[in-house]
Amino acid sequence: MVSWAWTRKSYEARVLVVPLDETSRAALPEGLEEGLTVEQADMVVLLAHDLGVVDDSAVIEICDAARAEGRLIAAVIVDADLSWHGEAARRSAVVIREAVDSVVVLRDVKLATAFVDVLRGGDREPVADAR
Repeated sequence: MVSWAWTRKSYEARVLVVPLDETSRAALPEGLEEGLTVEQADMVVLLAHDLGVVDDSAVIEICDAARAEGRLIAAVIVDADLSWHGEAARRSAVVIREAVDSVVVLRDVKLATAFVDVLRGGDREPVADAR
């Protein structure tokens, strides 16, 4: 039996997730729109695990393209320690913060996956009654 959950989503959004490092690329959530471009997306989300290897010029280029299309831009940084070390990581943190509309820092990629799913319109399956 389905609890209070609606039987349909109140909206659906096409979210382009852009991994900024190899760990993020390997951890991309399943079912994301493959081949989605900035022009087709409703929102762009940058995903990073290791800020020390992020290409700052790529961040700026992606965000400029998204902003030119009027897209919302967010960054999700996954860091188990909730901190970053090294000059390159601190520089990338500043570049990302200045380039996006919102930054979310999470401890686990599973939380990042759930966050992107919420941005897309919520769970795909109805919520079962826990009674």
